Amino acid sequence: DIDRENLLAKINFARPDIIFVAFGHGKQEKWIAENLNKLPSVKIAMGIGGAFDFISGKAKRAPTIFQRAGLEWFWRLIKEPQRYKRIYNATIKFGLLCLSDKINK
Repeated sequence: DIDRENLLAKINFARPDIIFVAFGHGKQEKWIAENLNKLPSVKIAMGIGGAFDFISGKAKRAPTIFQRAGLEWFWRLIKEPQRYKRIYNATIKFGLLCLSDKINK
């Protein structure tokens, strides 16, 4: 494992404008919040979760019918039921909060 100071030094040496952080939900957001001020060249830091797993082929996407119907989250719930809290928060709870905000304006 690369220690934090060594990692920050390598990033600063490269002077990127954008970094993608893929430590997983929660960890990546915490890492960005704790370290972005130590990366002066970085203008955008984005937590991308498991996106690299899909891009690399390590994880498979849902069948096309689920993708087209906007139900890829439902496929992941079926395949990984232990993720139900995250999926609930990202779909149902967030959707209801958006709807409530829209209604209350």
